[in-house]
Amino acid sequence: MEKFSAAIKYEVQDLIDAQNLFSERYFNGYKMFRTGLMVLVAVFMVCSLIELMSRSMEKSVAFYVIINVCIGVLGTVGFYFSTMLVVYTNIPIKQKRAYEMVKDYEDEITFTIEGDELNIHTIVMYGSIEFANLFKWLENDKTIIIMQREDIMNFFPKAKITPEFLGALHATLARHQIPKADFQNS
Repeated sequence: MEKFSAAIKYEVQDLIDAQNLFSERYFNGYKMFRTGLMVLVAVFMVCSLIELMSRSMEKSVAFYVIINVCIGVLGTVGFYFSTMLVVYTNIPIKQKRAYEMVKDYEDEITFTIEGDELNIHTIVMYGSIEFANLFKWLENDKTIIIMQREDIMNFFPKAKITPEFLGALHATLARHQIPKADFQNS
């Protein structure tokens, strides 16, 4: 039986990358909602402008239509930037705080793929996960996450694992038919 090992010493950026990957599934739905809202506001603005042009309105009514359009545009832009604020400031701040609080990240963690198990070894703990019991997995160009449940996961920064380990991980996930999580099947 072949063994594939990866010894990883996490850094803050590894946590941020993993959190961003995990959060993408939720933010994709949020992005769809945000885009739909922006389209709705654009349709409202166009209809308001058509109404304004098609009638000869009093100046006060035209003023209120223009004010409503401006409020719609500002609200949409504010909603868009509030989403970006969460992604680009809140997540990194929380991950940096977690990294500083959890002392386990200071030590090296060794992951070993052996048969149908992923063994995890640290200075204070040894554990084993059967691949058949995994829930789902996620991947992007920086990180791969395997999920035991929706809220329990392990992640591997791709820059810190060997191509052999990554290939063995992909092969084992495929052999056990663990679904890749995306917002269609999450």
